[in-house]
Parts: sequence; C-alpha cells; structure tokens
Amino acid sequence: MGLGTAAVNLAPFQSKAIATSPDQVKTVSLKAQRETLAENPLCRLASALDKAPEAKLVADTNPEQLTPQVSKWWAFNLFQRFTQSLGLDSLLQLEAPMAAAPLVAVVPAPEAISQTASDSGAQLISYDPDRPATNPQSHQLWLQNKPVATIRSQQQAERLAQRLEQLTAMAEFQPTAITPTLHQDKPAIAFGDDILLVVDETITHEDVLNHEILAIQWANNLRLALGVPALDMVTAQQQMYQLEETGQSLEGLASWYGPYFHGRLTANGETYDQYALTAAHPSMPLNTYLKVTNLNNNRSVIIRLNDRGPYIPPRSLDLSLGAARCLNSVETGVIPYKATIMEPKSPEPEVIAPDMI
Repeated sequence: MGLGTAAVNLAPFQSKAIATSPDQVKTVSLKAQRETLAENPLCRLASALDKAPEAKLVADTNPEQLTPQVSKWWAFNLFQRFTQSLGLDSLLQLEAPMAAAPLVAVVPAPEAISQTASDSGAQLISYDPDRPATNPQSHQLWLQNKPVATIRSQQQAERLAQRLEQLTAMAEFQPTAITPTLHQDKPAIAFGDDILLVVDETITHEDVLNHEILAIQWANNLRLALGVPALDMVTAQQQMYQLEETGQSLEGLASWYGPYFHGRLTANGETYDQYALTAAHPSMPLNTYLKVTNLNNNRSVIIRLNDRGPYIPPRSLDLSLGAARCLNSVETGVIPYKATIMEPKSPEPEVIAPDMI
C-alpha cells in the first residue's frame, strides 16, 4: 500500500516553492536533468517519449478540423529540413508564415508503455514499441515541445492542458510553485494551493505500479518543460507528505523482500505491495517514516514502516522491492544504510496584523 495511506496526521499542503541551492542550480542544467530522468529507470514511471507531438491544438477540440492543419505544419517542417540538407532552403518562398508549434498539445498516444516488472526484477518498467496499445484512448500531454504525461482519456488531458494554458498566461505565474502533493490521501500535482491533477487509477494506465512516483515524475516533467529544476526524490516526497527530518537516525544493514510476499498481509493489516515505498523493521513504531540512504552510492528515498522483520541478524531493515530499486540495491541484495526519522512538518505560525492585536 502506498505512502498516502499512512495513519499519520500530516500537516495540510502549504503553498510554498521548494528552494534549490544556488550552487546546485548553477551546476545542474535543465538539459542534464532531462537526460538523467530519461536514462535512469529507477523510480521512473513516466512514459518514454522521444519525438515532438504531431497533434492538434488544445484550443480546438474538433480533431477533424485541426488534424490537416497540424499535418501540414509537420509536412512543411520535414520538407524544410530536407531542402536545408541540400542547400536549397534559400529558394523557398512562403506565401504566409507557418504557425508556431503549440505551447500545449494533446495527442493520441501512438505507443504502449508496459510497467510490468520483469522476471529479473532489474527494471521497474519495460518499454516495448512493437506492442499494440492496451488503451487506444490514452492521450499524451506536451508542454513547450516536452512530454509531460500520458493520460487515459482525451477529455482529461484537455482539461489539464487548458488549465495549464490559463496558468502560464497569468502575470504572477511561478513554475517553481508546481509540486507533488496529496489530495484526499491520493497523490496529486499542485500549483500552490490549487490541485491541477489527482494521479490515480482513473486517469492513468491500468498497469501503473506506483502512483506516488508517477505524480512526482509528472510534476518534474512540468517543471522542466517550464524551465525550472526538477525536484530530487526525497525533496519531492517531503513536499508530497509534508515531512521534515528529526535529529534521530540509525544505521545498519538492509535487505529487500518482494514477489513471494506480494499480496500478503503486513504487520499493520495492510496488503503488502512490493512496488510501494515501504519497509519492515523489528521494533520501530509502524507507520514511521524514514529517509533511507544507501551508503554505497548515497541514493536516498523516504519509506514508511508497515511490517515486521527482518529476522536474519545482523540485518535490521527489510525494504520493499520498489524502495530497493530507488536505492539501486536490487542486485546487491544487502546494503549498509543510514535512516533518518521523519516527522510531520510543524505548521507555520500565522502572522497577526497590528490592527488585530
């Protein structure tokens, strides 16, 4: 079961942008972040798209009227590239300038994304371009020529696209305010106090394994498309679940457990989901959140304790398969770890105006 079901009274979502250190912003380019997200299959559930949308504009919801226009736009661009390669582009004379590519586009999803775990357990998703689409109604949302999300229906995708168009047209729009959050215990994407999209089984593919990670990925896709840095995994989780670090930590050896226990009951009565970010500990209070760091590679992820174990000394933590993938410890099996205990963020004190005193 995902982190969103934890029996912890989390503080309400606060409208606050995640601050990124100036040194990090200078050294990590947006292009490098996009490449890192694209190359790393760990903790990544967004669709792997590598070509610009051949799509209709969101403003016109009639595909029959707009498809020829977009096809013409793409045909011209292909022809222009061909003539440029031959050095003949100077001979082209346009009767009228072509329309620019849309800021926001919604297109039918041409390819299928399988997010079923492989037998080896080495990848969280598998990408098969030859596999026929399992849901022909799925649509992709593109922003600034960057893929953002693959959504179940055209209507849902267009509602989000129209909302994004409205937001980006606002003078006070700040893309750093786009963050993952929880809405009624479900993962979601927010802009400040406004919920843009709830990410659950009604809006995504049937075989999505972890909606929390998917919400983080889509929020990061939006941020990158709008020119601001992505949130790292732990920062995104802290924002989503409104957690902060305590001064308490523990260290030891961690293993992971998966397929055999998948679907069985855990110590707190939940059904064990090997793809959720959870773990087992022999004695710590259940539903405690821990930021676990793999000391072999410094990868970190926040997990929730929902089970008991392991019972093989000297191991003291048993990670879910999903958490082990985020820490890149599936192949290693047993790793040295450091775990910092997390707690709900304290609500910020309200500022009292002088005339109210």
